[in-house]
Amino acid sequence: LELFLGVLLGEQTTLKEPLTLIPRSADDAYFIGVAQWFVAWAEEGADKEGQFLRMLRGIFRHTLKLSGLDTENPKAASDRFFRMAIAMYPEHYWAHWSLGLVRLKANDWPGAEEAFNACIAIRADQVSAYTNRFRAVYQQAMLHRPWWATPPDAGFFRTLASDIGHAS
Repeated sequence: LELFLGVLLGEQTTLKEPLTLIPRSADDAYFIGVAQWFVAWAEEGADKEGQFLRMLRGIFRHTLKLSGLDTENPKAASDRFFRMAIAMYPEHYWAHWSLGLVRLKANDWPGAEEAFNACIAIRADQVSAYTNRFRAVYQQAMLHRPWWATPPDAGFFRTLASDIGHAS
């Protein structure tokens, strides 16, 4: 982790080959997953957030490659590192939560639901896990709803309110 941060901060200028990121702990894997997610966010968010993120990514492109981060497919890499963190420490709430967000963004609704179910099992008092699980369940329901069916009734929202009430 120190070498990785040294590369990102420009302190390790003697490196010629990219680092191989091998996390030694769940926290290392989680941190690398977050860094990968930031790379994906910077790429996608450039249009929404302005050109600053695209410029930042351009400036640090060489550094990002030396850091060992996957700049070609950062979403898949973040998913992989979050799963690695979970394998190392199954009670890592934030690794499950972040994996759920990655899967929501990838439209993997069952995978997101599973990740947020794990969050709820670990920390039932965290409302964001319930609301994000609801998003995943809702999207799955919308996928399987016949085109001629009426819009969802208030039952979906009663379920969400019940989940939030349970968490608080």
